[in-house]
Amino acid sequence: MAEPAYRALLIGNSTFPSDPGNLQSLEGPVNDIALLRDALTDPATGMFAPRDVRLLPERTMAEILLEMEQFFSGADRADRLLLFYSGHGLLTSTDQLLLAARDTRTDSLLATTVSATAINSMIDASAAMTTMIMLDCCYSGAFKSADLPRSLQGTGRYLLTSTRSGELARDADLRNGTSQFTTHLVEGLQAAPDHDGDGLVDLDDLYDYVHRQLVQTGRQIPQRNFSGGGDVVIARRTPAGPGPTPEVPAAPVLDVSETVIDLPEVEAGEVLSPERVRVVNRGGGRLDWEVRTDAPWVAVSRDGDDVRLDLQPAVGHNRANVVVSDRGPGGSRTIRVHVNVRQRRRQLPPPPPRHRPTPRPWWRTHLPHLAVAALVTAAAVVLGVVLLTGEPAAPPESAEVAVDGTLAWSDTGLDVGSGDRVSVVADGEIHHNEASTTGPEGFPNRPDLLTPYPELNHAALIGRIGEDGTALFVGRQATFTAERDGRLFLGVNDGGLENNSGSFTAAVTVEPRS
Repeated sequence: MAEPAYRALLIGNSTFPSDPGNLQSLEGPVNDIALLRDALTDPATGMFAPRDVRLLPERTMAEILLEMEQFFSGADRADRLLLFYSGHGLLTSTDQLLLAARDTRTDSLLATTVSATAINSMIDASAAMTTMIMLDCCYSGAFKSADLPRSLQGTGRYLLTSTRSGELARDADLRNGTSQFTTHLVEGLQAAPDHDGDGLVDLDDLYDYVHRQLVQTGRQIPQRNFSGGGDVVIARRTPAGPGPTPEVPAAPVLDVSETVIDLPEVEAGEVLSPERVRVVNRGGGRLDWEVRTDAPWVAVSRDGDDVRLDLQPAVGHNRANVVVSDRGPGGSRTIRVHVNVRQRRRQLPPPPPRHRPTPRPWWRTHLPHLAVAALVTAAAVVLGVVLLTGEPAAPPESAEVAVDGTLAWSDTGLDVGSGDRVSVVADGEIHHNEASTTGPEGFPNRPDLLTPYPELNHAALIGRIGEDGTALFVGRQATFTAERDGRLFLGVNDGGLENNSGSFTAAVTVEPRS
């Protein structure tokens, strides 16, 4: 029978620019995931192929959740998955563990962190029968507290944490160093004893080694919760037994936190934020490094311990190699960059500036049956006014409006007065992250969504009169009486507009009050 496939997702967040006053920068996390990758993929002792270990340094909450979901949903039944996190661990008022991301804010924890509940949901939905979770953060023991044990106690769950639920974890003591827990974890992968002499080290052996080392320092006590149907092999040994604890090389060894930058969906004209890759020293001595590239669309520079990449790609597939090298004996690493720029989607031109748009016959719209009904209604009103006053009423005004899914509000070009009757009939679709689609009705709002007007459906077609008017639900069809004078705007009730594409098309009629 073929050996099971080992796959790992290693997440490290060291900096928290959205709330630096409450979340201090850490030395260890980015170094932790790079060193752990090296140990997991070591040809002599590792169980993981390099292509099956994915590093995520300095990522936002949305980026982490997306990578996690792809990691777990793409697994097969026989896969053995390892999820590792190093960074700040935070607790809610009910002692639920939250993992900090690059955009975490302590005044909006539930909206900007990765919750243990979300991780458990992804594991529950995964086909993989074996999942290893290793957490190197403060309060990491809380991952198995409160209402979580029931979801963790299924077959195939192996949890290893750096602290008890109420303890703080120690960051790296030195610049370019690793945290206490990860230091001993890496040592254990390469030097933990193989107690039964079968040439394999399992999670129990690894935990015993890490626990013994941390207890000797007296700094923190690691925890475990193994709910599997048998232990899991995590490293190899030669038949002769464990080798000596690896020594830190006397010479510097250059490494980078990320070797691949892939941006497959970029629109022409989009301004890209600078990419940053951390340079670390895996050996002794001191690095004296430089960075270079031959690609004219990539500007590289050194920013402290980071490589900064400013990207200005052309339309189409853009590829570049960025080489970071030590001027001394530390070696070099290559960062491969790929950016695919697609042509900007064609946008409908805005309506021409005018005080009042020219009336548009209803029979030219795409909704003739509703248009006929509107014309009949308007004719009846005109006839009634003529019969009562002897003067014809002002004719209704209409326009067809494209409501761009990437804009908060779109100008209809129609001015309304207090008492005017407004009718809107809409269709079309808006795509969110190319993963879901909504029509004008939107869908019920949820607490985890960024919705500007929470009382209205998320991503629905909405309207307002005037720049400061109250938002109201429109959906596929709406008729209402204007309560004020002003310009009519239509919009999309979505706080993540930058991820959208597509548009709604709305047929709008304004019937002046008689």
